[in-house]
Amino acid sequence: MENNPIPIPPTIPHLLTFRQLRELLQVSHGTLHRLIATGKVPPSMKVGATHRWARSTIDAWLAAGCPDRAATEAREVEEVSNE
Repeated sequence: MENNPIPIPPTIPHLLTFRQLRELLQVSHGTLHRLIATGKVPPSMKVGATHRWARSTIDAWLAAGCPDRAATEAREVEEVSNE
């Protein structure tokens, strides 16, 4: 598996809605809710009354093999402590 980020087509914004994330991951509405609830998807950010996901964060998560949130946070802490 190559670690090349997925190119961002001009039609896909840098902040993804729930629907756009669901379509990008090609999962059902219920599956994406379960992935979010169990910490398998990177956290979203609140924009007004909606939640959005940074496309760059999702691309990095996909390139890393879709680790769960705890593994991602542990890796980030390790990288900061090694600096």
